[in-house]
Amino acid sequence: MFSKRGQELSIGTLILIIIGVIVLVLLVLGFSMGWGDLFSKVGIFQGSDMSSMITACGVAVSSQSLESYCECKMVKLDDKTKVKINCADKRVTALAGTNVLTPSCSQAQNSKCPQNT
Repeated sequence: MFSKRGQELSIGTLILIIIGVIVLVLLVLGFSMGWGDLFSKVGIFQGSDMSSMITACGVAVSSQSLESYCECKMVKLDDKTKVKINCADKRVTALAGTNVLTPSCSQAQNSKCPQNT
């Protein structure tokens, strides 16, 4: 009789199915848990905590980018406390050590970050 063969499944189709399932799972988790919680738990985007702020400040110093150095960013100090600071903040410079950019941020740039102490 006839030899029956199953239809072949190409590698491309298999990869698209896997990507579709992953996207579907992320959508379900995002809408059920909330997008902020999902991104922090899954680690899709870099967190905005003090360690990532110090890393960003180090990059700004090494590239001599005063604009990035003085840009205000929302940073989580702990689970409940969020502050808007830039690299000139005393909490950042105390932890970063010698990673300070001169000339420093102007008074106008620091006034955009009300949490600078």
